[in-house]
Amino acid sequence: MNEVASSLRDAGFDAAELGGEIQCNEIVVFILNRESGVCPYSHEFVTSGQDPQLLSGLISAISSFMGELIGKNQRAWKTVYGSNATLIVEGGEWCLGVLAVQRETSEARSKLRRIVQEFEESFQLLRDMDHVRGTLFKEFDAYVRRVFTSDYISNRAIVIKPPDWREKLRELGRPSTVYKVTKTLLQSEDWNSIQEIAQHQKISINDAKEFVSRAFWNHAAKVISIPDGEDILSLSEGSSTLLFAKGNPYSLSHNLLRFLTKLDGRKTVTEILKELGIRENEELLLELGRLISNGFIQRIPLERRILLLNDCILSQFLQACANLVGSSTAKSYLDQAIDYLIDELPRVGTFSVRADSTLVYPLEADTTPTDLNDIYEGIDKVMDIISELLAAETRIDVEKEVLDPIRKRCHDKYGRYLSDVIL
Repeated sequence: MNEVASSLRDAGFDAAELGGEIQCNEIVVFILNRESGVCPYSHEFVTSGQDPQLLSGLISAISSFMGELIGKNQRAWKTVYGSNATLIVEGGEWCLGVLAVQRETSEARSKLRRIVQEFEESFQLLRDMDHVRGTLFKEFDAYVRRVFTSDYISNRAIVIKPPDWREKLRELGRPSTVYKVTKTLLQSEDWNSIQEIAQHQKISINDAKEFVSRAFWNHAAKVISIPDGEDILSLSEGSSTLLFAKGNPYSLSHNLLRFLTKLDGRKTVTEILKELGIRENEELLLELGRLISNGFIQRIPLERRILLLNDCILSQFLQACANLVGSSTAKSYLDQAIDYLIDELPRVGTFSVRADSTLVYPLEADTTPTDLNDIYEGIDKVMDIISELLAAETRIDVEKEVLDPIRKRCHDKYGRYLSDVIL
């Protein structure tokens, strides 16, 4: 929606009109060797003045203290740092990943988990080293950049150039890369959207995103992450208490408040607007972009996207079972599966079926990526047991005749949300 950026420029909007300086929820990320205390990799999203080595020392000390206190290393935890930052910690086998954010989000924790896993797989040889130099992490840094910016820099994202953007680009490295990114920013106006940049400069959307991503990563561009119509959003942890406080302290528009109350981590932006009878407009999208950039709203994390796909498959499978053997028998299949699995995977005990035979389970506000993985595993194993029960009852090829068509339909619906599983 190019009208968003052009309308803002025509209206003379600037950063102050967005409720202050354009911000990024993430502040700094670093990887800490749990055993040596060395911090081999770090990246600042904003110029914060935070010293990763100092922070790594703090985290190492807290981790050691917690280990001594409870007798084992914690895999995931958080701690408040200063007045406006939270340190999210995700542990691997020998590394700790730490992400400082303004507001905790499950999306941020999910991305941190992914980079910790990638680091340990890629740099096992560093486990016993106590000092690292050189450009060893150049490709890893590119991976981290893609993990954190692939969704954030959407087609509608608005790009603003800080006064010193040319100086920041000198840190990009290869002359060819510096040239392409410099050319892209030089030919774009402030408040251009990614779509406008691609159209005006006759480059692909993917190229425009890549060049802006590199500029953003090197602090040569600021970005307001305006969501696309197909994005699935949810409120971040604890943000409902602030956004829905009596008296509307954040001065959110009437339509935005209505929109926020409908966020369920399942419906797309377009679906919610249609349900509410609200026309897509510049003010609403800009407000959403500001809340995303400041961590109040998040795009659903990868684990929840995978869960949506498997939820779709199991729900449609239960409906198919109901059509074949009756709803009461289909429900008994689910009950038998839950009874068999509950000792191993207690979360399956929260599974139930609606009147239309679709699956339902609670997702609390503090549901973590690990919890989502447990639900995903539970759905997968429940489906295996129901398949065996249905095959024994009907003597049909359940996999070929029932599940294959269902999987195709659900992949057609949700497959696009899993495009960043492999970067």
